[in-house]
Amino acid sequence: MVESADALRKRHYHDELAAFAEAFARQHGVELEFAESAVKEIEQRCEAERLTVRDFCAKHLPDLEFGLKLIARNTGRAHFRIGKRFLRKPAEEMSRLVAQSFNRPG
Repeated sequence: MVESADALRKRHYHDELAAFAEAFARQHGVELEFAESAVKEIEQRCEAERLTVRDFCAKHLPDLEFGLKLIARNTGRAHFRIGKRFLRKPAEEMSRLVAQSFNRPG
């Protein structure tokens, strides 16, 4: 069975995001999971901006490592799910999550 161009493109983005998440976990000790809505958002934006997944993440999620490591340190949480909402306003969402990590009941 031959995959359609659309199916190949979707698989490509899933594979690229999986590789990014794997490298991120190895480098920073934090696991990432991308919701299907986030995968679709990244695919559309990469196509529109002519970026690879790695370049998209570097451009639009530059503080991901620092924010998630801080949250992990504050909460012990080491797995994060990235959704479409996070991708649309990453700085706002990261600030909200970091603030919540400091307000965690102890």
